[in-house]
Amino acid sequence: MSFYAQPETRTARTVHTCSVCFRKIESGEKYTAQKSYQDGWVTWRTCAHCEVAVRTAYNLRLLDEEYDTYSILEALTDHSVTTARMAVGIRRKWLAFCGYRLLPVPDVIPRRCIQCAEPVNARSYTWCERHDAERIERVSNQLASLAASFGGQS
Repeated sequence: MSFYAQPETRTARTVHTCSVCFRKIESGEKYTAQKSYQDGWVTWRTCAHCEVAVRTAYNLRLLDEEYDTYSILEALTDHSVTTARMAVGIRRKWLAFCGYRLLPVPDVIPRRCIQCAEPVNARSYTWCERHDAERIERVSNQLASLAASFGGQS
């Protein structure tokens, strides 16, 4: 049985290792920590760069609930040029070509509507406002007809 605590954004006081890119998170740097219980307690630390890459993969529906470094790299590499750049950043541990300077944190690719690719409604997380309203209207009509078939009123 697995148990996951809520992720927390923290500032590193000591040096940690990112669980996705395996880069050292230096003191003073922001990272996300999440504890999980699977045959014992484990803390999963993710640097700010990898957190953006993981959030983008979830927004584009490329990942399921659980992930590891290989699944993130495979999902991001196969999707688009922008996400492939994130995969390259993970492979390079977010370091510039000089080898010591950290790249800037990339932007999160927002979640898009399933039908029209517009930004989603904050309430539904799947459809834009127009398609969400159409879906609600369709479901309410189906419920009304179902209630009428049983002799009830809607």
